[in-house]
Amino acid sequence: MCKVITITNQKGGTGKTTTTLFLAHGLSSRGYHVLVIDLDQQEDTTYILSGGKDYESKGSSFELLTQQATAQDCIVQINLLIDLIPATQRLAVLDVALYKNDMYRADVLKEALEPIKSKYDFILIDTPPALSMAVTNALTVSDRVLIPVQADLFSVKGLADLQRTLEKVHNPNLDVIGILITRFNPRTVYSKALTADLIQVAKLMHTRVFQTKIKEAVAIKEALHQFKSIDEYDKSSNAAKNVNQFIDEFLEVNRNDNKEK
Repeated sequence: MCKVITITNQKGGTGKTTTTLFLAHGLSSRGYHVLVIDLDQQEDTTYILSGGKDYESKGSSFELLTQQATAQDCIVQINLLIDLIPATQRLAVLDVALYKNDMYRADVLKEALEPIKSKYDFILIDTPPALSMAVTNALTVSDRVLIPVQADLFSVKGLADLQRTLEKVHNPNLDVIGILITRFNPRTVYSKALTADLIQVAKLMHTRVFQTKIKEAVAIKEALHQFKSIDEYDKSSNAAKNVNQFIDEFLEVNRNDNKEK
């Protein structure tokens, strides 16, 4: 059964795109069929997955949300197990376009994905760092929310803002699968102290902080620069081991949450 997961945080620079890419590559390497939907006008996920090259599709996530194209029309095949619905800079005017065309609704994406959901094990949605109709549509269609954060004071504040957004979404099936700490430096007392604060905030959100924290690593940046997964770049690196540990923990949490339901 397909699980739709939105990767989101209203604060910028928390590693949403990197986390989406980790998951896409990690899940596909374990045999899962994954669709990635890029809803961020910066197009970073699209750029990395497509290798910085032109691709052929009849539409993007903008056309999908404005009902100018079907989900099937927008899909770009990246490899045998990863598909992509790419982003475009036109997403910057999405809210205006929806309002002008009397389509300012939260369930457009949910309706659009229904015909293709059965093809995938996971659908991953990368979102912009803002409260917009793109994010609202993503949360409305999703089963789970994954929240990447950095161990800093602004991330703690950002979680409170995100919690208020989640409470406004009309989706009774939506769960926060967990908070992932990214760009973590285990050597600083500050990071450890903020981690403790994030654990307390997670309890208030009825979720968890993943035990695995993505540590700051040059190898991750180098892999992205070469349009490679961390395993393709250097599977024996500490960064690869760290990322794969998170993927394994993510799958275990997902399985346990499914059993509880």
